[in-house]
Amino acid sequence: MGLFEDVEAIIDMHGGSPVSAIYDAVMWNRRLEEIASGKRTNSYLHASSLPYCMRGTVLSHLGIVFLNPDKMRKILRIFDNGHAFHERLQGSLKKAGVLYDDELFVCNDDYRIGGSIDGKVEVGFGEEILELKSINSFPFSKSELPLEKHKEQASVYMFCTGIYRTRFLYESKNDQEHKEIVYRLDEDVLARVLSKSVVTWRYINACIDAIGDSPRSIDSASDKISDLLPIRTCITKNQKEASNCLHCDACFAIKG
Repeated sequence: MGLFEDVEAIIDMHGGSPVSAIYDAVMWNRRLEEIASGKRTNSYLHASSLPYCMRGTVLSHLGIVFLNPDKMRKILRIFDNGHAFHERLQGSLKKAGVLYDDELFVCNDDYRIGGSIDGKVEVGFGEEILELKSINSFPFSKSELPLEKHKEQASVYMFCTGIYRTRFLYESKNDQEHKEIVYRLDEDVLARVLSKSVVTWRYINACIDAIGDSPRSIDSASDKISDLLPIRTCITKNQKEASNCLHCDACFAIKG
């Protein structure tokens, strides 16, 4: 079972909670299957990663991560809740006959960027990309939507598909309230994302030149790439951004 192969050990780590332990093991196996299937290829920078920390994106692309069990369990649960939200909405919209091309991978080979769209819809305004987002109540009620990071993600999809309207459907995690917003491609946001992708690939290629394509670990790569990575943006591991990042431990283990 990969990381959770020793069931007795994982139950012990859960304080004697076997149901929780089994659920986490299933989640981890699903993640391993996704990696093995090649669904998330490293040939492209993914739209869902580009708005976030460039250092983490580079480490992820290089395959340098610490699989901290406690953090992994928490993040995989968050992912699973997100997947369930998407499946619920996508299933209903497909049944209604308005959603198609759900989870279609789209890409641009010149910039080597891409990702899987939640789908396309036609609801009286021509063809639009659909983006489904489940967020906490505070940003849902207090923030201007769509969030900036979601604009960047959608910009990649619009650039790759040539469809220049994205319909966001936001759902509050707390009370399932909905907000629906149409976002049209903003050339300035797109330019920022494309520039970020070019710089990120430069960092990735510099690191690959230094450490090659062999299996990588912190011990084998740290000294070779510490001066080649983007600067760390988090000051401590206790920051919210760091605590929710799969690459936090690897990031802080490497100088910079």
